[in-house]
Amino acid sequence: MVETIEKWANQYGTETGCFEFYMLGTRLLVVCREDRAREILALRPFKVTRSPEVQEAVYSVGGKGVFGAEGDQWIQEKKLVSSSLNKIHMQDYVPALRESAIALMQKWRVDAKKRPDSVVTVKRDMSHALADSVAKLFMGHNMDCLNNQKSDVAAMVFQLLKAVFQRFVSPVKYWRIPFIGQELDGFGQYLRRGMTVIDQMIMEFEEERATNSKTQSKTFLSKLYDAMEKEKSKLDHERIVGNIVTAFAAGIDTTSLTLLSALYILATNKEMQAELREHITDFDLEAAKIDDFYSKAPLLKSFLHEVHRYHCSPIIALQPTQDIPFCGTTLPKLARIMIFRRC
Repeated sequence: MVETIEKWANQYGTETGCFEFYMLGTRLLVVCREDRAREILALRPFKVTRSPEVQEAVYSVGGKGVFGAEGDQWIQEKKLVSSSLNKIHMQDYVPALRESAIALMQKWRVDAKKRPDSVVTVKRDMSHALADSVAKLFMGHNMDCLNNQKSDVAAMVFQLLKAVFQRFVSPVKYWRIPFIGQELDGFGQYLRRGMTVIDQMIMEFEEERATNSKTQSKTFLSKLYDAMEKEKSKLDHERIVGNIVTAFAAGIDTTSLTLLSALYILATNKEMQAELREHITDFDLEAAKIDDFYSKAPLLKSFLHEVHRYHCSPIIALQPTQDIPFCGTTLPKLARIMIFRRC
């Protein structure tokens, strides 16, 4: 389907930046130009919201965080979460990311030497290493998913991505059925075990913070709680957990896919590989600051951004909450909008 939409975007959307088609009797507007996409996104989070099917599916698996929030809740949550992930704070997260990256490279080297005739499990290991990164920089915990592949949190998140898609396309909201709803697609057991671990981590964090908050200054949770105190804006426990779950999902899915795609492109394009290697020859990765990445490695930054744009989720599903003029027509309330990011 993605390839078909891309073909139609090139054929019908180059002049206006958008086109329409009908699927199963539903009118769909596809936005396929950056300036047009900005017009739509400028109307969020009140006049344009995410598809309710997306929000319902995400919330049903414990992801009640900023990703699925809308309206006033989105404004509150975005301010608190984004301030905890801004460029100033990102430098505090670099050691955890570097530690996970080193562990991943060491495992691949060992596996390659042990099994020279077999395939190194790049995809699985990348996902587990990123789960470790999220646990460390968000909560200060070392789950060691890379070596302990029976982690309850990792198992939950891997199943979560499958459950979100299955529930998004399901015509029946079976998970709402009392007592047995979460069990019907097999996700309930993973949700219970994973949430128990995350709840325990947050409880330990809160107990430690009540004793000595200074020891936690390098984690996302500590920065989030600092932001809530500063802004006098409190998120309830469910939404704090939801943002942690969202971070795990983003790391294991979106970030993992970006890095795996980048590795594949470089492995199959020796000219680009050589160009980027030369580009960072004098770049000290061990001593690098976040600002250095933007100022001293612009080619690498652009390469990763472009890989992320093209190879990660290419479609954003939205809908207007009222009639809005757009692209030479009027989008009626609750119309379906697809922002196609590849164009």
